[in-house]
Amino acid sequence: MIPRHADEAKQLFELESRFAKRDPFPADPGRDTEAKMVEFLRVARNMPHKPLVIAHHTSRSATGLGAYGQDLPHEFRNGNDAAPDVYVGFECAQGHQAGPLNGSARGGYGNHPTCGGYDQATARVGGLWDALLGEGRRWWITAISDSHVHWTRGGSDFWPGECSKTYVL
Repeated sequence: MIPRHADEAKQLFELESRFAKRDPFPADPGRDTEAKMVEFLRVARNMPHKPLVIAHHTSRSATGLGAYGQDLPHEFRNGNDAAPDVYVGFECAQGHQAGPLNGSARGGYGNHPTCGGYDQATARVGGLWDALLGEGRRWWITAISDSHVHWTRGGSDFWPGECSKTYVL
């Protein structure tokens, strides 16, 4: 999230053109690394208008309860160490919360289900979020309005803001 200011579009363009993994053509696998993420965070922490970074789909690629997929605990820690006032948390009440209204899972993940619609990183007592907080980190969780197809139209989503809203000051 980029704070509102006169050059926010320029700032976003700079960050995306330098760091977004899907921006370059042809594709650059070097952009999809933890090292590139930490480099991005170090650049971002020194900007006059610091962005706010919240990871999403924390355990979407996890293969089981207590298992981690693409995103590993040390990556969250390293990112937070690099820029503790920029990389501040993850969303763990993901979209697709209306799934049960149409007979599917709540907050569905494909590889391993969520825990009542919440990512296992926060839903499990003693899990990743508890560990991060226990280390003294200021690590926040958020909910999102991930809306593709509304449940009244056969999907598993609410309208943006219908189920959850995140306000950032």
